[in-house]
Amino acid sequence: MLKSSSFIVALAITLMGCSKDDTPNTGIIPIQKSGGNNTPAPSSSTASGDNNSAAVSNNTPTSTNTPVASAPANANKNYSRIFQTYELKSTTIKTPGGDLKLWIMDDESKRQEGMMFLHDNEVKDNEGMLFLFPDVQKLSGNYAFWMKNTVLPLDIDYISKEKRVLNIGKGVPFSEAPVKPLGDYFYVIEVKQGLSAKFGLKAGAKIEISNDLKGKP
Repeated sequence: MLKSSSFIVALAITLMGCSKDDTPNTGIIPIQKSGGNNTPAPSSSTASGDNNSAAVSNNTPTSTNTPVASAPANANKNYSRIFQTYELKSTTIKTPGGDLKLWIMDDESKRQEGMMFLHDNEVKDNEGMLFLFPDVQKLSGNYAFWMKNTVLPLDIDYISKEKRVLNIGKGVPFSEAPVKPLGDYFYVIEVKQGLSAKFGLKAGAKIEISNDLKGKP
């Protein structure tokens, strides 16, 4: 979830959650700017792997995009959320651990909501979210994700503009402490905690994210 300097909104990259509170659900995904008197204490983040590791071979195709799907006949609406997962566009990236389907969070309202209020049965082990930003998120700007209103423990994978994994933060459900990146990032991938390793997402890994995917304000 992204936390804004003007107001704090709960949503995932770790601002994703499933338990509802009494405040309106104004989705804002894990990317938030912390700072000032409202800055929560930073939480620890972890990184593994070496700079030579690659999540995707150069011979593998780049991610493919899928159009927004209509609600499946058996879909259950999550009334705590603004954006239903079946309404979101998605992309699939090839990894050593298999195909990973990522819902695209490409504007401010989607980024703010992120994985908020999603439960385990709503997210498969090969599913997650890809956060796209219009600009590089500078480490000096104190940008980070948090876990307010996020039910699922998450891996928050910070990725540079060069598509290299910087570090993998561990998102604790409902925590309002920022999960810090270790450098300037341009993308964030969120998956269930512990699954990054399965898909080869580790520090230094190169991720083949399509250049056609652009973030919006």
